[in-house]
Amino acid sequence: MAKGVLGLIMCPMLEDELVYALSKDSDIGRIVVLENEYCGSIKRKLDSRGVKYDTVPEKDFDGGKVEFDRDIFNIVIKANNLALHAEPPLLKEHLTLQVISMQAHADVIGMYYGICGNHGWDISAWARENSLKPVFVFRGDDGEVCDDCVAVAIGGSSNYRRFIKRYTGIFFLTPAIAGNWQDFIMAGDSAKGLSNIPDETLEALGIHGQEDFMRWLFEVGHYEFLLKMNTGLEPGMDFDGEAERIGKALNLKPIEIEDGWLTLNTAESLYRNCKEAMPQ
Repeated sequence: MAKGVLGLIMCPMLEDELVYALSKDSDIGRIVVLENEYCGSIKRKLDSRGVKYDTVPEKDFDGGKVEFDRDIFNIVIKANNLALHAEPPLLKEHLTLQVISMQAHADVIGMYYGICGNHGWDISAWARENSLKPVFVFRGDDGEVCDDCVAVAIGGSSNYRRFIKRYTGIFFLTPAIAGNWQDFIMAGDSAKGLSNIPDETLEALGIHGQEDFMRWLFEVGHYEFLLKMNTGLEPGMDFDGEAERIGKALNLKPIEIEDGWLTLNTAESLYRNCKEAMPQ
């Protein structure tokens, strides 16, 4: 049986996959959520699934002030700011530093992240090359690191390339995007674009906020549809209702994803790989 400390560094866009894995694992002895300004959502979702956890200040864990029973299987969750994915170089630097800082406290590290704009980046290979603790990332059946949360939901980057060809010019909506909608729209490239447009131009276009701006971008790009990608990982969410609301705000018609695209294999394999690498 696994023992020691598994450190999990998490983007809110992939917290559903993490909560799903933890809710299924009866071998876990202790779960610790590091208390910071970004951990509220993961705590609510753990609560909704009846998953027990402790909280400790993030600075205490980083400073080595938190003790663990190394004879049981411990999970430590570090949640990050969703906005990081809007700046790929900053995201890469931030996560690299977090992996380094976690070396003294965890036996294995799992990254609940995609590449998110950092083409060719494989932080697990970087960790091996620098003789660090094992680091695992989301990989599809093809072995490639997943591009982002959509690639995770459909089984990897090679599937993603086929997926984009099948659903060209369509906005993809997962439960995580719907559940983090306000943070999501404020963290993307469109938020930066909006800040660069003069107020008089925005007024002339009828743009009074981020949703207005996104709707205008989709209209300019001739987007017509919103693709509902219900992974089933947020059972308490009225996903269809959220899709209708967001679709109305963006002037996009919600449509159902075809059978055969969505899978949990990628999410399950990341957690399984992390656990199998733990001391036994």
